[in-house]
Amino acid sequence: MSPEPTSATPRTEHQIVARCASNIGVLFVSAPWLRPVTCGETIGQLMQDIHELNVRKGWWTDLGTGERAKRNFGELLMLVVSEIAEGFEGHIEDRLDDKLPTRSMLEVELADAIIRICDTAEGFELPLPSALAAMSQADRALVARTNGPIEQMMSIVLWLAEAMEADRKRKGAEVKARFIGLAVLQIISIGLQFNLDVPGALHEKLLFNIDRQDHNLEVRKAGGLKY
Repeated sequence: MSPEPTSATPRTEHQIVARCASNIGVLFVSAPWLRPVTCGETIGQLMQDIHELNVRKGWWTDLGTGERAKRNFGELLMLVVSEIAEGFEGHIEDRLDDKLPTRSMLEVELADAIIRICDTAEGFELPLPSALAAMSQADRALVARTNGPIEQMMSIVLWLAEAMEADRKRKGAEVKARFIGLAVLQIISIGLQFNLDVPGALHEKLLFNIDRQDHNLEVRKAGGLKY
């Protein structure tokens, strides 16, 4: 058994991923329309841990200067949209994922979307936990109004577009967090309604990412992935 990390022994990436696995499971069990406060606290830890993993991998580092990169909010949300688009493609073609071939592509892309959302929310210090905890019955009804996975995926894109528009109009972090929170609820709704193991897929994808060569900072400096 691995020793518990202390202030003198930083957590390993595997220890961080283990806590992510625990929290994503709680997040789905404590869906905001059931236990909103628990869900808010849980996603707060998930945001911190996923962001820490990505910072360690250099995704928030300027590859030229080595300083913290100034990320573009709209661009990061469009990367979430790209995950939803790939999930849509996988769903209509009934495809398995290329990275986790025992899982459906939709399951894994929804997990990827949560990873990107948590990283972005923490990186831009958005109050996503309090936004989820404060979701009203009317907010939750907005998520519940759609039925099929395709309609729900379109709703995710709608909420992300609203967040980008709020950013363009220089509205406050609370406004952006509310729309991103609705996107999170919609992802949870798809997972629960269609019995998708999104928490398991997220855990496996984070483990897979630890040793990915194309996520290695030195490889990326030499011309690998930028996003």
